[in-house]
Amino acid sequence: MARKTSIDRLTATMTAVAREFVVEKQLTASTAVKRIGRKAAANLRAKSPVKSGEYAKGWGMREKKSLGVGTTVEIKNTAKPSLTHLLENGHELRQGGFAPAIPHIRPAFEQAADELRKELGE
Repeated sequence: MARKTSIDRLTATMTAVAREFVVEKQLTASTAVKRIGRKAAANLRAKSPVKSGEYAKGWGMREKKSLGVGTTVEIKNTAKPSLTHLLENGHELRQGGFAPAIPHIRPAFEQAADELRKELGE
């Protein structure tokens, strides 16, 4: 025999199921963003140009606070932040000439973005 339910009850049930699904997906995405962010920082430490080693060791990741929904991480170089642009893009030298670019930030970003897309199924 079929059970009867009201529209109000159906709406409440569907809302609860949808809310549970969204919370689960947010938790999965948040965990993935943090893990891949740590991996990207480690990748930058490994692939950065090394002269004294201070620049390469300076890469780190922190979770940023956001007002909206979602998780954001920031990967930055705390030891030598002014060198990131110069090394990534190249620069003029004081004595003349040009120091060539050593791309290491863009490849690390692209690898992390691809990995996150694959993990989240986009």
